[in-house]
Amino acid sequence: VRLADFYDSYLKSNNWQFKERPEYLRDQGALDESDPRVPRIIIPNYITMMSNCLNVSAYYDLCCIDLCEDLLDTLEFEIQAPQASPEQIRKV
Repeated sequence: VRLADFYDSYLKSNNWQFKERPEYLRDQGALDESDPRVPRIIIPNYITMMSNCLNVSAYYDLCCIDLCEDLLDTLEFEIQAPQASPEQIRKV
């Protein structure tokens, strides 16, 4: 999502969710500046930012689940190496 479109949602509808500053998005790994003329939001990184969690009690926050984490955990457990061939990954 282009950063301009991201902010446009906030400006046009006063949507409170989309107002983070570029510096914060960059710090959180949610800003893609590979083309400096058209910065973009990295949606999976944006969704999993702590600022998107709800503080539901003094003991825990409620955050979006990153479904890829389970897959990565399984791969790391099964392969136990810093890299793997496509064939090794396919077997898992």
